[in-house]
Amino acid sequence: MTDEELYLQKRLKELGERSYKCSQYFFTGFLSVSDISILHETCGKSGVKYTLWGGMENTERQMARFGDAESIGYEVPFPIVILRIRPLMEKFADNFTHRDFLGAIMNLGIKRETVGDILVKGKDAYVFAEEKIATYIEENLDKVKHTHVRVERLNEIPEQLEVKKQEKEILVSSLRLDVIVAGRYKLSRSEALLLFRNQKVFVGGRVCENNSYQVKEGDVISVRGYGKMTFKEIAGETRKGRIYITIEDYV
Repeated sequence: MTDEELYLQKRLKELGERSYKCSQYFFTGFLSVSDISILHETCGKSGVKYTLWGGMENTERQMARFGDAESIGYEVPFPIVILRIRPLMEKFADNFTHRDFLGAIMNLGIKRETVGDILVKGKDAYVFAEEKIATYIEENLDKVKHTHVRVERLNEIPEQLEVKKQEKEILVSSLRLDVIVAGRYKLSRSEALLLFRNQKVFVGGRVCENNSYQVKEGDVISVRGYGKMTFKEIAGETRKGRIYITIEDYV
């Protein structure tokens, strides 16, 4: 592990212990996919109770809440706010990318961990942010690239952001994880193996470096840079022993 990862591991342990000793909820900032894998390895095996949430289903960056209603006696919501950033004059606005919005927000001098996923829809962006920083973004973010924008806080998730899932059937030679990843994303065996070596494949939120892992029904597989899917079931078999499997794609 790097020094940064060791520090995160220590911090996560401390938050879990403080929650247990004080019977109180404690929250992290927004964790990356790799950070979440460290969380699972550090706290999951020790029985520490925590919940993950990023503001809506299928977010990549998520906040961890240590503690639960059963042991603490009450419920506390995640301090996450959704902000919409939109141009003041849309027809004269630039075509923005995720990087444009992230860069404009980071230029305000705030920490990356205070901001979760940024979802770009047309010329608007929907940003999940920590409640304590949301007002600062609302009051200070007035320009993205050369375009003047306004920021508003939303009370609910817009319909266009709701997660959609699409069922697909693919043909593979086995239930090995590398075979399924290669089959779904049309990669060569060497390209798929490189993803494992670079720790870009996750099963159930945990980094999976075992490319020969046998996938089970219900496994949620994320491949950074490619997408996310759930393995549903074996749908059939060919005469030559190849397997039709059903997956559910997150689109």
